[in-house]
Amino acid sequence: KAKSAFLANISHELRTPIAVIRGAAEVLEAHPELPAVCRPRLVSIHRSAVRMSELLEAMLLLSKEVDDGDDPACALSEVVEDVVADCQPSLARRPVEMRIEMRAHPILAVERSLAYVVLSNIVRNACAYTERGTITVTLDLDGIVVEDTGVGIPEERFPSLFDRHA
Repeated sequence: KAKSAFLANISHELRTPIAVIRGAAEVLEAHPELPAVCRPRLVSIHRSAVRMSELLEAMLLLSKEVDDGDDPACALSEVVEDVVADCQPSLARRPVEMRIEMRAHPILAVERSLAYVVLSNIVRNACAYTERGTITVTLDLDGIVVEDTGVGIPEERFPSLFDRHA
């Protein structure tokens, strides 16, 4: 009971400022007299607020112990497009081409925020370690594949890749 009350309170306290940032960015983006030089920064602020909101939702979902009976449906193609759009600015000063190969449009029974967090972590890593070349995100009925021309992970790190970080 105490955990549920805590989650409800923290959820409200964290959602409110994110909603304010997101709303303000949306209002400013729609302003016709917004200087062109400000628009890319404002789009970045808006995308970051959306990302923070999805991350918060994912964390809250993971902290719940009880299934609330909802049957989530997530359009993975939309998640792929959003993740690629959100990660694209990090490549702005590098000769890296980001590609999407949409071979199918599966619907997955998972909360969208969880799918977003998982995929964005993988794609952000690809962006961080690719200095030049390509990053390709492929979606088909068998899953999602992220391929890049980056340095890769040293083979000696493979056994500990999924260990929890301290």
